[in-house]
Amino acid sequence: MTNLREEVVQRIKRYLPGFYSFLKTENGRKWLEERRERVKEFSELLAKNSLKEFTEADFVK
Repeated sequence: MTNLREEVVQRIKRYLPGFYSFLKTENGRKWLEERRERVKEFSELLAKNSLKEFTEADFVK
């Protein structure tokens, strides 16, 4: 695993409070739910057992 430079770590830490505040808003909750739905959809679509039946139509979706 790659370690991030300290400068990058500090920059990320500066943005976290604002991001956490965003997640508490209606838009943030909606954004997070969309991410969860996408993760679920892609996890199912790209699961080892599903790849055998993967079609071009699935890819374009």
